[in-house]
Amino acid sequence: MIKIGVVGAGRWGTNHIRVLSELSKELPNKLMFTAICDIDISKALNLAKTYNIPHVFSDIFEFSKHVDAAVIATPIETLSNVALKMIDRGKHVLIEKPAAITSKDIIMLEDFAKKKDAVVGVGYIMRFTSVIDFIKPSLTKFSPIFILFRRFSRRPGHIKKIHIVFDLAVHDIDLCLYLTDADSWKLEYAKIFHTDIDDSVISVLKVKDLYCNIHIDGVSLHKVREVDIVGAKAFVRGNIAEDTIMIKWDNGEFNVLKLQDEEPLKKELRSFIEAIELRKYGKLANLSDAFKVLKIVEEIMNYTT
Repeated sequence: MIKIGVVGAGRWGTNHIRVLSELSKELPNKLMFTAICDIDISKALNLAKTYNIPHVFSDIFEFSKHVDAAVIATPIETLSNVALKMIDRGKHVLIEKPAAITSKDIIMLEDFAKKKDAVVGVGYIMRFTSVIDFIKPSLTKFSPIFILFRRFSRRPGHIKKIHIVFDLAVHDIDLCLYLTDADSWKLEYAKIFHTDIDDSVISVLKVKDLYCNIHIDGVSLHKVREVDIVGAKAFVRGNIAEDTIMIKWDNGEFNVLKLQDEEPLKKELRSFIEAIELRKYGKLANLSDAFKVLKIVEEIMNYTT
């Protein structure tokens, strides 16, 4: 039986709390949701009452006494520090993306995890979407030349304090490496465009024998979450927001698929539980994956033509 809790009762922490509450009922012999921790104890109390969670804390050290594993869903600048405290106490953790602000912080997390034999997952949830589940095993069939990622949406004011590369681009950087199983890359181009509303980022990565074009925009009033595979044998458009796939083959055949799947967050959390049990990460991103993403982020932020 794994006793699990959540640190952080904000918007995304609330989603984890909701889904873990469901999972603990679906897996009663494996999982017990025991505690919530937040510096705003009133938030934690309200959520604990809603989801019938027995323990609530504002102090992470007291919280750690009641769990074997924890989801870290605190503000981005605190993620690595909170995770280090939990790992140091021998706890397994799932850290929300990007897990840290710098690649050096990831190295520190890796050192602690090795010493404590802790499972440390990172919340790159896009890996668990139905579109990515469809594309990854089929990618070579399309003979890909380019993978195009588009992630557009007007960001609310309180989110804009987080640089758009850390907030949004990290998802598609991770997907580029995940879909291609790439351990190395070359940043061919990067440009950050500043507007009065928000920023937009265009970057091009060469991985293996193809290119990932990543376009991130915080200005658009229309939400777009798409990935295109431009290949010698097919063009594929995956709409992550709508769970659809469109394929145009080189022989003229045309397919449109509506995918059905369970909530990606539930799949991610289930994968974390399995990683603790089996010591195998499967689709779940680990610290090595997070390190590569942040190295690319640092290259984008420092890129000059």
